[in-house]
Amino acid sequence: MGGRCALSDIGCPEKEKNMIRKKRNIHLLIALALASALLATGCSGKTPAPEATGGSAAATAAATTEASAEATPEAKSAYQAEVEKGDLNLIIYMIGEGPADQQLAVDAINLKMKTDIKATLEVKNTPWADWNTKYQLLFNSGEEFDGCFATSWADYGGLAKKGAFYELNEEMLSAFMPNFAPQLFDEAHKYLWETSAVDGKRYLIPQIYDWMNNYVAIIRGDLREKYGIPEVKTLDDILNYALTIGTNEPGLIPVNAMGTEDKFYNAFASSMAWNSMGAGMVYDTRKDDGKVMNLLDSPELIAFLKKARALQEAGAISKSVLSSQTDTATNFKAGKSAINIDGLGGPVNIYNEVMMNNPEFKPEIIDFAGDTPKVAPSPFNGGMAVSAFSKNPTRTLMALDLLMGVEDYNNLFGMGVPGTHWNPVGDDKYELLEAGQKNFVPYSGCPWGLNTNFMRVDKNTPDWVGELRQEWTSQIKQTKMDGFKYDDTNFKTETANIQAIYAAEWPALYFGMYAETDAKIAEFREKLVTAGFDKVLADIQAQFDAYIAGK
Repeated sequence: MGGRCALSDIGCPEKEKNMIRKKRNIHLLIALALASALLATGCSGKTPAPEATGGSAAATAAATTEASAEATPEAKSAYQAEVEKGDLNLIIYMIGEGPADQQLAVDAINLKMKTDIKATLEVKNTPWADWNTKYQLLFNSGEEFDGCFATSWADYGGLAKKGAFYELNEEMLSAFMPNFAPQLFDEAHKYLWETSAVDGKRYLIPQIYDWMNNYVAIIRGDLREKYGIPEVKTLDDILNYALTIGTNEPGLIPVNAMGTEDKFYNAFASSMAWNSMGAGMVYDTRKDDGKVMNLLDSPELIAFLKKARALQEAGAISKSVLSSQTDTATNFKAGKSAINIDGLGGPVNIYNEVMMNNPEFKPEIIDFAGDTPKVAPSPFNGGMAVSAFSKNPTRTLMALDLLMGVEDYNNLFGMGVPGTHWNPVGDDKYELLEAGQKNFVPYSGCPWGLNTNFMRVDKNTPDWVGELRQEWTSQIKQTKMDGFKYDDTNFKTETANIQAIYAAEWPALYFGMYAETDAKIAEFREKLVTAGFDKVLADIQAQFDAYIAGK
């Protein structure tokens, strides 16, 4: 089996689930003189009981001490000197609504963190309804806060160039992130740090998450059997399955999505092994020929858009898809759709829930992309950054070190309070408790910047899920585009206009809303040309050529 995750400029990455957690011995390597220089210069609900916090503060302190056992005396002194400055409250921002019991988890974290580094956290969220406006306002207003989630789809590169984030270096992370830094700088993950620079400077602490989260589909096996449909293996099989169900099953819409979901197109891009280079511009990782392509020039894409129109006419795609406010996952679990396409974690969650509540659906997960190349995750997919407005950047690094590098902290932030919201099952699974089902579904708070190999999966998750991800990881292909990031400085207006056209009109095309598909594609192409598409494509190609030549 195989598969891959197509990147898109439109939409939001879904939360991931780690199938197998790797334990690492943590060793700290610190440049003695530079650590000394850091010390010399400085850097510009109800509370649960302590025993319910997933490990004592003393145990966490011991882990931190063990992690830094091999640090130089100067580095230890720098770390301890920062702690001895006294108690601090740190503000971090995360994108998306937090779970109802988020504060319970934060309270539990603070019980430990106040002992470990004399700091407490105040977590603020920017709701999805207006996240982009509020997120940008954080930096434009000059509000004092300490850390935040950062990613390419929230304009990390543009904000970094404007001075929104605190500049970081390897010595700084080694000194003040003794648990996490050795993981980031090991052989398997150092490329994340090395390729995260913006104009030669680094501001991002990339998440470390070893497992690929490629697109897969979950379908109703009972309906497949009912209509005598052969085993579903490929994307074409999935579309034919949808056509059969849409034609014959009244009251059920196979692709019952909402207009803001781009996963239907992403499924196609995944099957083609395309990576996005910008709105409407893709790179074929199978060819890896250094050529950026206008996706509208692909005969395969045109055929896909026409197949989408056929599905729309057959009732296999919702006619109200563009205005719908209910996503495919919700509709699938409610028996109102027959297909859900998402990164593996999403369908696996649906699988577990359906097997609990509606096992008669006989859910089947389809790895439809086959053995297409897998591309190593980009550091710009997500991570944490220190705000340039923070008065306490080094303590912020220390707090992020605990959240990203210590299991108890990471589990608390992502899953809630053990014994209250969940219980551990073995080394890498969990049992969700009633309070968790109601108020803290694991990883529902969008903690993407803190994704690590400490993440657990539901106890009912089949073992083959981990095996599949291992297989994907073994199929990772190094490509010419690894680490490349387009700088749109010369064509900001054109880039914005192209993105706006795609946001407004692309979903209607890939959901098959137009009877005259060829005419609409031609009209769409003309709008893009008028907006400067060809200029931007040429600029991306020129930068990409230079990037490849400089490798």
